[in-house]
Amino acid sequence: MIVEHEPHGVRPADKAERKVVGALMCQSDTYLTHLQTTVCNCDKNKTGKGDEAYELQFQDTILFPEGGGQPWDYGVVKTASDEVPIKKIVRRKLEAIHYAPRPLEIGTPVDMTLDFGRRFDHAQQHSGQHLLSAVLDQLDIPTLAWTMGPEIVYVEIGRLPDDLKAVEDRCNEYIRQNLPITVTETREVPKNLPQDYDASAGVIRVVSIGGIDANPCCGTHVRSTAELNSLTILFTSTVRANNHRIHFVVGGRCQKQLSTVYRDGRSMGANLSCPINDVPAKVSALQTQLKDLNKQVKLLKAEVVASEAQKLESQLQTGKAFLHRPSGDVEFLNSVLSSLPNPLPNLCIVVGGEKSGGPIMISGPDADVKEASAKIKEALPHVKGGGRPGRYQGKSPSFSAADLACLKSLAD
Repeated sequence: MIVEHEPHGVRPADKAERKVVGALMCQSDTYLTHLQTTVCNCDKNKTGKGDEAYELQFQDTILFPEGGGQPWDYGVVKTASDEVPIKKIVRRKLEAIHYAPRPLEIGTPVDMTLDFGRRFDHAQQHSGQHLLSAVLDQLDIPTLAWTMGPEIVYVEIGRLPDDLKAVEDRCNEYIRQNLPITVTETREVPKNLPQDYDASAGVIRVVSIGGIDANPCCGTHVRSTAELNSLTILFTSTVRANNHRIHFVVGGRCQKQLSTVYRDGRSMGANLSCPINDVPAKVSALQTQLKDLNKQVKLLKAEVVASEAQKLESQLQTGKAFLHRPSGDVEFLNSVLSSLPNPLPNLCIVVGGEKSGGPIMISGPDADVKEASAKIKEALPHVKGGGRPGRYQGKSPSFSAADLACLKSLAD
């Protein structure tokens, strides 16, 4: 990083005035895991509760507040008698606001501990984003925006490079070159500086990667490109106004993605009875089979609908009609009713489902439909439904043998 730092351990905070965002210890030393500091302010959070019930400020902090696209750190603040978890830190103008479940008295000395695993992951991804954007800049493709998600990171750009593999290879070549990543201060105010950040009182930092990149940034970074280990481009997507996103991972996330994908691939291969390398071809073949089967099912369903409609039409010629189809859903019953003559000469009741319930539809002369739906409401109060002139549709959460017999009796 920028400054020579002591080995991991406890560093006392400077006795001077409270540090502002930009000059915080977390921004000066990515690798410091413990800090002795002092509570400077404690307010009740008017809109928060639980872990965010109170807002704490300290003389200095090793817990990074969310900013520059990088999420906040996690940590713990210990006093002589308490241990307070910190799971959210935000920037408010030049102040770092730490949210806590309990208050701490102003002036209390504390030992602050950083969740370094989360910090190092964020530093790897953030430095990796700077490196990828630097390589894209060499191709005259500026980065418009970026987001660090919990699993995958992306940069948003106006156009995709012709050869993504070449971009990935160049990034990894710079990683192998072990380029130093350093931070300096500048008085030049960048165009994208947040409006609530007072540049005259705060610190504007510039993060540089060797001689290939220099950009204003408030985040935490690794010491050199070698600590990124590797950068892998996963996929691209198209978003608003034809912009594109390059989704990628860096360092530890590459290993995690590889382990996850390989484990899932082996599991899929076992389920498909094929080696992992044959999974894509096997899935493609199954998709083709599924399309063919769906066509056959559609044709068979049409034949069943026509057959059931013919039976109902025959019943309607002499009186009321009834159909119970255990496998029938709303779509199937509607298809059957739609295949009947319109208007229907007599009452027609169609029911789908078995013990776990299902739809009930009644169609026919309006007076007959009203009479039948009223009887259903009285005899089967658990059935919910409604209708329009000449049509009723309801649903039962379950069907007993007595329920089905009751429905059939309406058509007898």
